[in-house]
Amino acid sequence: MRYKIGDIVLYRNTRGNIKRAEITSFKIVENGNTWFNGIDTVSKAKVWYPVHISEKLVEHQFKIGDHIDYLIGKEWQHDYATIYGFDKNSNLPIAETNRPAHDGCKWSYTFDLSKIRLTQHR
Repeated sequence: MRYKIGDIVLYRNTRGNIKRAEITSFKIVENGNTWFNGIDTVSKAKVWYPVHISEKLVEHQFKIGDHIDYLIGKEWQHDYATIYGFDKNSNLPIAETNRPAHDGCKWSYTFDLSKIRLTQHR
């Protein structure tokens, strides 16, 4: 297991949104899997979640080279960026914008998972 108490990790809430929580403790459940107790970093809600699923959320949802849309307010920016890596501390995707900004440069951002999705082709 790569997590420790105090780490900020990903989990999927009951509505299916990917959120982050700070781990407060671990417990091995009946089937031998390890779950963590934590506190949501935004809502401060208590979280109880399987470690093995948390570890796979980023790995399976997003990959290097994926094109993503980004939510600004209530509007999705389509084919907004391309993932080129993951933050070494938070494991959040780091992506470069696909379109130059007003200054002609492409910008790089670490993205909040609740505000991105894989580009939807029409």
